[in-house]
Amino acid sequence: MIDSVITILLIEDNPADADLIRLLLNAPFGAPVSPSPPMNIHHAGRIASAISLLDQTAFDIILLDLSLPDGHGLDTFRKVKLSAQNVPIIVLSGLNDESITVAAMQQGAQDYLVKGTFDRELLVRAIRHAIERQHLLTEQTQAKNKLAQQTLELQTRNAELDQFAHTVAHQVQGLLGQIIGYGSLLEMTNKENIDAEGRLALKRILQSGHKMNNVLSEILLLASVDREVVLTIPLDMARIVSEARKRLMFEIQETAAQINQIELWPTAVGYPSWIEEVWVNYISNGLKYGGDPPVLELGATVQENMVCFWVKDNGEGISEADQMRLFKTHTRLNPQRTRGQGLGLSIVRRIVEKCGGEVGVDSQLGVGSTFWFTLPQN
Repeated sequence: MIDSVITILLIEDNPADADLIRLLLNAPFGAPVSPSPPMNIHHAGRIASAISLLDQTAFDIILLDLSLPDGHGLDTFRKVKLSAQNVPIIVLSGLNDESITVAAMQQGAQDYLVKGTFDRELLVRAIRHAIERQHLLTEQTQAKNKLAQQTLELQTRNAELDQFAHTVAHQVQGLLGQIIGYGSLLEMTNKENIDAEGRLALKRILQSGHKMNNVLSEILLLASVDREVVLTIPLDMARIVSEARKRLMFEIQETAAQINQIELWPTAVGYPSWIEEVWVNYISNGLKYGGDPPVLELGATVQENMVCFWVKDNGEGISEADQMRLFKTHTRLNPQRTRGQGLGLSIVRRIVEKCGGEVGVDSQLGVGSTFWFTLPQN
């Protein structure tokens, strides 16, 4: 509510009309239920003198006649509005023209009153409401600007954190590479000089190193999928599948898995390092949830302008309800059987969709599952 003095700039070149406005605003109300706020009225007869007053005084509201010696119609409004960006303006006009009314409101007028059709109470109410609306608009603008500033700050911080995470992850991967490298060298050159318990410990070190390296690769990939603009190229799928199997060699050996794959792969387009991660996730899931031992089949089928790649396992199969949750973040269907964060298949979905394809699974309980993804054909 407005309780303090309202400072008004009245821009009116007709002395009689100006005196009438002063009289209306200074006269007492007839009804005691409508108290009158104190009014401090400044008067200007031209746009130039009004602008001069605006430079000297902070006004709460402007009452503006559109027909002045140095301005006419909406041009008058635009000139005054330009010099009083945050001051609400009520247009007082002798023209009852709906098109001008609409145009003035569209350009920022708070109200449009036709001279001779309003009394004091209507005018005061229009002034109070215009000031309140302007206050609300100013608060909304300030809140919007503050939110935009906070968003920019968060984006900057996120970029800095992202860069920090990438730096740390790459450094850790470098250290892991040394651990795996020296461990592999020790296994090759001194295997006969290490007892059974030592060989088992060395095997676990190498397995954990490879698994940790895969986890770091997934974290880096998860960040890059949303940030990077993908440039798809023809894929050497035979090499990509081979690299994915190398990354999983310890899991393959540990589970005694049998993996069969086609020799000639149809050519599709995608982002090579991302598609390698898709195969790693699909094959890894087949090793975790397949039979005992797992038997996996890797293949591809050409479908019109797309190529469907798939991994078929001999596991227990997946219910329809669980199939609906598979490609969502943090979903693991058998947490007692395997450890992990459940990020793999959600990464797969985001990767494949960004490369222009789709993901899915075909499964029946007791029969096994076929996880598939499509990519555009080259």
